[in-house]
Amino acid sequence: MPLLLLRAIITGFGYKLGTELGRYVVDRFGRKKVAPPAAGESEMPEGMPADPAAPGGPTPKESAA
Repeated sequence: MPLLLLRAIITGFGYKLGTELGRYVVDRFGRKKVAPPAAGESEMPEGMPADPAAPGGPTPKESAA
């Protein structure tokens, strides 16, 4: 039983050490942080989606039945 406890402590210490080392490597050498888009710029389109029945709107896919 004491051997099992010792192994659990060593494993936990190794896990914590590996996690901290991984965070350091990612912070130091990982991807650079990208600045958020400026006000008014967004990846999401504004307004409601186009109505398929409207002229020039997207056409629905035809089912092959």
